Amino acid sequence: SSRSATIIPLRDSAGDVLSAERVSRIMGPFIFIGTPMISPLYKMFYGCQALSTGVKAHELNRAITGLDGFKFWSARNYQSDSSYNKFLAFVSRDGPEFGRLQRRISTRLLGGNYVLGPLLCYFVSTLAMVNVSLLTGPLIESMFRKVMNKSIASLKVVTRHGIERLSADEIAQMTSKWLLDITGYIHSNSRAPESLDKADRCYRTYVSQCRSANGDAADMDPKGDIAREMMTTDREKSQLFLGIRSSELQQLYKYLVQMVTGSVSTSAVLYLRHVSESYIDRE
Repeated sequence: SSRSATIIPLRDSAGDVLSAERVSRIMGPFIFIGTPMISPLYKMFYGCQALSTGVKAHELNRAITGLDGFKFWSARNYQSDSSYNKFLAFVSRDGPEFGRLQRRISTRLLGGNYVLGPLLCYFVSTLAMVNVSLLTGPLIESMFRKVMNKSIASLKVVTRHGIERLSADEIAQMTSKWLLDITGYIHSNSRAPESLDKADRCYRTYVSQCRSANGDAADMDPKGDIAREMMTTDREKSQLFLGIRSSELQQLYKYLVQMVTGSVSTSAVLYLRHVSESYIDRE
């Protein structure tokens, strides 16, 4: 009698089976999830622990990577000053859902000659559910290569300084700063819902400016001039929002509290927790 025949499905502390659907829901827009994030996210979404009593973390991770649509993945993560060098463990999406998210990146991010800086930050931050302190160049390079089969340093990025080629380290720094800037912006004056309207307006302004400059050409902003001009003046908060849809931003807001804890003030963490709960409840 093989041991696998007697494997009992794992249940959470409320007694519900840890199904692929449940894991997929807590992963939202992410392709990878750092294994330490699984339990706190499960608690956020389902109000109970992912582990029933007596189950160890590695058993949980093994059970999840054995589910349909998931597998184990690890990536080296080191700081340029060699302060640490270790492998991080992830649960990775696999199969159709991996393919869907990969196509989304390729359509939304890589559809033109260049990438809008804020949109790149959004997609880099939704590659893996990790704390912002772990976002290093080597980690995002290996994630991007794994998903898109190309180097992230090969992208041409529109920033307010023009079209630039940035190293993986520079993109990691830009993304970390963007996550903290978004947090600061929505925490000051408690304006998460208002920021979604702002992102909508930013999106529409950019599209209408491109149309009036270039008609209905497929390549709306061939040299990135309109994007750069908007970001230089920070019109419609374009340094934060340019190219990002409000629905994408709202998805990210559910997870910000887990991503920035440790890097922002306690009051910001409390506010973000409230934001994430309200958006999770509204699903």
